[in-house]
Amino acid sequence: MGRLDLGNCAHLELASAVQALLFNVPGSGRKIRVGVQAFDSETPPDILAPERVVSVRGGRTESSTSIAGVYARKLVSLGYVFSEASYCEG
Repeated sequence: MGRLDLGNCAHLELASAVQALLFNVPGSGRKIRVGVQAFDSETPPDILAPERVVSVRGGRTESSTSIAGVYARKLVSLGYVFSEASYCEG
């Protein structure tokens, strides 16, 4: 995949049965960009991009951007970004 760029207020239509979402971006390449409030669904994505830089932008105040887990070469986060990753489930 050449690039993944999700702009501000990007909306993903998901079927009601979807409980997890994963963006798998293999190989080296362009930076992955996630804009302010890019995921307003109740299922924020995991991003798997071990050879890339992932840039997530949140708002200056309560306009957050929700993501789940991120596995990347480098993560750049600016503003109010909320991680909903469930690292430990008991």
